[in-house]
Amino acid sequence: CALYDALLALLLFAVSVALRAVAPLAVVSWDEPAWVLRSTRFLLALRSGDWAQTLQTGHPGVTTMWTGALSLNWHRLITGRVSLAALQSVARIEFPEQVQDAAALRELAALLPYAKPGIWVANALIVAAAYLLLRRLLPRRMAWVAGLALALSPYYTALSRLLHLDALAAGLMLLSLLAALAHQERPQTWAIALSGALAALATLTRSVGLFMAPVAAMLIVWAGLRRPQRRVRVMLSAAGIWAAAALATVALLWPAVWVDPLGAVQAVLNLL
Repeated sequence: CALYDALLALLLFAVSVALRAVAPLAVVSWDEPAWVLRSTRFLLALRSGDWAQTLQTGHPGVTTMWTGALSLNWHRLITGRVSLAALQSVARIEFPEQVQDAAALRELAALLPYAKPGIWVANALIVAAAYLLLRRLLPRRMAWVAGLALALSPYYTALSRLLHLDALAAGLMLLSLLAALAHQERPQTWAIALSGALAALATLTRSVGLFMAPVAAMLIVWAGLRRPQRRVRVMLSAAGIWAAAALATVALLWPAVWVDPLGAVQAVLNLL
């Protein structure tokens, strides 16, 4: 039943968060300090309404910066472990020139433990969502084994502990694919819209997410060909829903496109 699946998804979420939160600074990637800096600048840009400054890099790393910014703001507002003065001081660090300086690294390292929890939660939500989408395609036992394998995968767990791009982008692309497969199995508006939104989130994380567009197109065509009537209409409708959901997600979550959409797109394309 749906309640049982929800409880299993919640269990996967809890296990995933616990695994990622253990000894959070045992391993630190060399470029995590750079993402602390970008997340800090992203947060201050949101606070000041300086939308153009939410474009920090062409990766573009928007979802990673959202997780870092929300974590930092949580600790600023709720726990009091992060001060606005500390954020403003860090934001003045020049990138990339000063990120390797000892003094700058100490400032960034001080904020790193408070910037990371958001990405643990995001990656744990991906594991739980993967199980729920797999239930649309597989029996419960098979979906549970797949979800548990994802939650316990050493390589994926290690990557998804970092304030970085790769695990988050891969997880979002997986979810986009699963939603598209759910639509291909049984055409449903919510599934194809979800696939488009998740593909946009993957692209906002890392530009490699753009490759979900041709994958989704192939699945939409296949789903349309399986219907003996109104094939073209079904395919065009699904493609339109997918694209609209993707564009709406980008517009909603990346304020830089509000003020300079061409500049934001060019920055992403330059890193492809």
